[in-house]
Amino acid sequence: MPTELKISVNSSLFLRDPEETDLGRKMIQHSIIMIDRMGLDQFTFKKLAQEIQSTEASMYRYFESKHMLLYYLLSWYWTRSLFLFDYQTSNISDPVKKIRIALEVLLHMIEDDPATTHVDEGALSRIAVLESAKVYRVGSENKSEREAKSEAYHDFCQRIAKVMKEVSPRYRYPKSLVIAVISTIQRQSFYLDNLPTLTDIKKSKTSKKELAKFVEQLVFRTLGVEG
Repeated sequence: MPTELKISVNSSLFLRDPEETDLGRKMIQHSIIMIDRMGLDQFTFKKLAQEIQSTEASMYRYFESKHMLLYYLLSWYWTRSLFLFDYQTSNISDPVKKIRIALEVLLHMIEDDPATTHVDEGALSRIAVLESAKVYRVGSENKSEREAKSEAYHDFCQRIAKVMKEVSPRYRYPKSLVIAVISTIQRQSFYLDNLPTLTDIKKSKTSKKELAKFVEQLVFRTLGVEG
């Protein structure tokens, strides 16, 4: 995987870019850890400020609410996922190989990447499983605001769906399949650690390979091609 780089997130999601300051990066690092541990409902900017020895007012200089912070975190997650996919497929034309790489990226993003020192992707993946649906229902907003909050996720899904359409032009539901695959990878990984009776994959050194095998079968058999 490429080394650490600055991920550009839609500027409407923050008041000040947290990547530009040490305090901002510390906010990102510890908010991920805390939301993963206690959930969004129990998480507050006051608790975050105490954790990083700052002030609650300083937190609000970066984000207008904890929900906007979570939108930012989820946007970062999907923007980085798309970057990794584009980076690894830049010289590849075979759509089947591209699908395999997309699955590798999704599997990579459920584990912490040491290249991103202030972001624990594994924790962020768990947050995506448990908090995404809840946060996207919050507040009244216009169409452009909704699109900004889900833009990165939408872009990733659209990109992979386009490749699936190249693999199987007659398949009618590529976007739905992408979303199902993302949910399967994230939830099966979560179940593996927290609800093992809900998955056939056993916790072991080969768990990730087993999950990859299962998801590949799901995708390629659904598309009606030999992977």
